[in-house]
Amino acid sequence: MRGVTISDKDARGVLAFDLRDILKYLPNVADSEWEVGRLEYVAATPVEAFERTSDTEERIAGTDLIRLANEIDQLVEGEVRGYPRGGREPWVIVRAVDSTSFDVLATREDVLEALRRNFADVVDLPPQ
Repeated sequence: MRGVTISDKDARGVLAFDLRDILKYLPNVADSEWEVGRLEYVAATPVEAFERTSDTEERIAGTDLIRLANEIDQLVEGEVRGYPRGGREPWVIVRAVDSTSFDVLATREDVLEALRRNFADVVDLPPQ
């Protein structure tokens, strides 16, 4: 997998985007299954589905991930992995890094190119 780090900041020096924004530029989000790793996030109320799936490693539908991502204010730490339905290997991994950036790893170059086009501060990660 190849990847990028996205670090766009606003005028206050904090991240200007979050998981919900990244998901907008990924193809097949709704058609994929998602594993949610242990997440630290800021939200007005606990997002129970994130809490439950983080503990069980069960997969959730892409439409559910989109809805849940819109319920949080900021993803501080953790990762989500997108799989083709029934697939064993993820096609994309989105990782929040200590409220400072997001790493996105993908099997397809066009996914990374879409992120490069739509975010300002994007750096390629070494191949993994």
